[in-house]
Amino acid sequence: MNRTKMICLLVPLFIIKTTHPCAITNGVEEWRRLGDNIITVIKTQYYAQKFKIPFYYTPFPYCQDFQFSEYENAISDSIKASFSRIMVVNEEKNIQDALDGNESILFVTHFLSPSTDLFDYVKDPHNADFCAAIEKMFLLKKPVEPLPKKPGTLHVALHVRKGGGYDFPLASHQEYTIDAPLLKSKQIYIHRKNPGIATDDFWPLSGLAGPGFTTQTKLLLFKKNNYSDYIWPIKLPPDQYYIEQIKVLVSMVPPEKQLQIILFTDDANPEGIVERYLHALGNPSKIKFYFRKFDNKHNQNVIEDLFYLASCDCIISAYSSFALSAHFIGHHSIIIYPEHAITSPDKVIIDKIKTITIENPHDAATRKLDKKVMALNI
Repeated sequence: MNRTKMICLLVPLFIIKTTHPCAITNGVEEWRRLGDNIITVIKTQYYAQKFKIPFYYTPFPYCQDFQFSEYENAISDSIKASFSRIMVVNEEKNIQDALDGNESILFVTHFLSPSTDLFDYVKDPHNADFCAAIEKMFLLKKPVEPLPKKPGTLHVALHVRKGGGYDFPLASHQEYTIDAPLLKSKQIYIHRKNPGIATDDFWPLSGLAGPGFTTQTKLLLFKKNNYSDYIWPIKLPPDQYYIEQIKVLVSMVPPEKQLQIILFTDDANPEGIVERYLHALGNPSKIKFYFRKFDNKHNQNVIEDLFYLASCDCIISAYSSFALSAHFIGHHSIIIYPEHAITSPDKVIIDKIKTITIENPHDAATRKLDKKVMALNI
């Protein structure tokens, strides 16, 4: 390498090093998908802004489709070697404690690194500049043709995960009624609480000892290890959740508004989903469904679907990082997603649902959020 080229490469690093001895980058775990990586980058940017340290991005799949890959500095082995050590962020205090010293540290944020409520922070009018920066980062390099929209209608994104592909298949009933209480006062249950995945398992027993207990325990463990909707119930909620929340959304918008519901799914047969939902909804005239008729697959149309999810007026989603990342970079007026589930041997019931209504969603300086959690009495 000639001397001129070497100086050009060293100058940006020299400027950063004299600004602050530390820096931060997003960690990339190979098994994580696009939504996880986007949220990790947003979290890393939050730390970079809060502690006033430079940001380098670690490349991840699809990152070259976004604008930030053009103007942010990518990490390299030589940059890593310029720091005295690398530290994973397990809590914010890690960063502050390290900054109080004089050591040059490269912090690495992972998806599970804790932080403030990022969505509230990004959408807070006091952080309008930060929100604008995040939206700019995830603009697409190659614009996608916008969804056609009829006057007087709302675009509603319906994010329906069905398993298969990256996930295990599903095992629970997808449509059901809960007119009768799920939990009965005189029934004995296996109760397993899973706070990490926001789920309570209630499995009825015929007695505390004997073959009934053994059979139910084996069934619980089998389903919790082999079916996605029992492993991550709020990430793969049943059809009943979507059907009920479409009804809720209809009740929230002016009666004259028509709804254009755009289905985003990893399922190979989106038409079948639409037919089931329309039948369950009673084929309402004010709702029109749209979906991709061909080449619908869990690992195709990823960037386009993220853009369309973010560009809709409202969104009803699973609790997935892909949908949550669309919440961050979009301008939705209504956001609905599950917060907690109860599982039984044949059902997954979403019993806590968060609804966020956003006033002035396109104006970061005057935006107002109203968050409500609806809990079902079951």
